[in-house]
Parts: sequence; structure tokens; C-alpha cells
Amino acid sequence: MKKMIVLLVLCAQIVVAQNKIFVQVYNLDGKLIKSGKVVSVNDTVLVIKKSAKNVELNVQNIGVIKAKKSKGNNVTKGAAIGAFLGAGFGLAVSNPDSWVFGFSKGEGALLFGAVGAVSGAGIGGITMAFKKTETYTINGDLKNWQVFKETIEKQILK
Repeated sequence: MKKMIVLLVLCAQIVVAQNKIFVQVYNLDGKLIKSGKVVSVNDTVLVIKKSAKNVELNVQNIGVIKAKKSKGNNVTKGAAIGAFLGAGFGLAVSNPDSWVFGFSKGEGALLFGAVGAVSGAGIGGITMAFKKTETYTINGDLKNWQVFKETIEKQILK
């Protein structure tokens, strides 16, 4: 039982950690400047993280931003949901007195939780193909920038 609780807590923490928005930032000529996960947005600067570095991009140099949640978000959420449902199913069907495949509640939760996590991650991986990219045309304009800023702030705070 303790193993199941640790597994569920770990999965929940991973889902929270994956709530970053991945962006590709293009300059006014349409050339890719940088891509990475949004760290912060203020009135004139977008800060993104690429590898271990934070990069600041001024709104005046930004032409277009293409944004979506990172692909790992789907896989992680799928794994967490699958683990939770699988563990619940394992608890429900456990019967240590069964003459075929007899297992305790803890063993059932752990076994079915692991199978559910793998299945959920696979389904999450498949759903990545249907992920829609949002495109924001900034062209150095502060009004367009404010729309982007408000949208990203709402998505990060979900």
C-alpha cells in the first residue's frame, strides 16, 4: 500500500512539473530566433529556457510565436491517469485466496498501476499527433504582445 501511495504522489508531482508552455520564437523576417519553455513573460520581455540557460527576448524583435504545451505533458498525464486507474482496478479485483493468480491488494495495485501507467503513457503519446499549435503574430506590436501575455499567463496558472 505504501508503494502505491509513493507511486501516485510521484506521478502527481511529475504532472505539475510538466505544465510549461513550449514556444518557437521567430523574428520580424520569419527566421527562428529561439525555442524553449516559457519561464516568464512581462510587459516587454519573454524569457524562455533552452537547455540550462534562460534567454530574454525583447518584444520589439519578435515577429511570430508558435506555442503549445510540451509533448511530454500528454505522456505524463496519460501515465499518471493510467497508474491511478490501474491501481484502483488492482485494488478492486485482488483476491489472495484465488487458486489462479492470487494476489494481495498491494500487489494488485502495484501490478495494475504499472500496467496502467505504461498504457496511459502510450495513449498520451498517440494524442501528441493531434496537438494543435497556437500561432501569435506579434510583429513588435505591444497590443498583440498583451494578448499573447494574457493567454500564456492563464495557461501557466492552470
